[in-house]
Amino acid sequence: MQLKKTELIRDEDEYGGLRITINFMLENIRDSFHIDIATEDPIYPGPNNYKYESLIGNEVYKVWSYNLETVLAEKIETILSKLETSSRMKDYYDIYLIHKFKFNKINKTEFRKATEKTFEKREFNEDLIVNLNVLKDSKILRDKWTSYSRKNSYARNLEFDETIKCLEEFIDIIVSIAI
Repeated sequence: MQLKKTELIRDEDEYGGLRITINFMLENIRDSFHIDIATEDPIYPGPNNYKYESLIGNEVYKVWSYNLETVLAEKIETILSKLETSSRMKDYYDIYLIHKFKFNKINKTEFRKATEKTFEKREFNEDLIVNLNVLKDSKILRDKWTSYSRKNSYARNLEFDETIKCLEEFIDIIVSIAI
């Protein structure tokens, strides 16, 4: 493993954060990953003590991480606040995956509360349905999705409308807090 770079993230926050990118090599496999470190985010009901299991050997690394409800709340807030200015199409893909694999495992009450706290922290108080309709009708976002899915084989067979349908189901859960 080798530290590739560190960069500042979340300039809009009082304390910001860091993204650490690490290159790794395992025999003939070369790749990289990044870890984002941030402070002052509301994590409701609290962080998870996540256990990363090593691919080699039997080592387990304990890491404090966001719970699924908070991850989802932050992705939804980012999508709804950035609208067409977003360049983060991976957030749409993540929404789709979370919906596909975890929708029935999400604690709806905790998700609503995590969303409420995230919206409050980020000062998001826009109309969720109006913003959702902007996303649905956006040619700009559809073009960005097409470009993203061409570059990323895992998203190639996924239509933008499918990601929006998943987002819509999550918004149906939280809409009661936005009234």
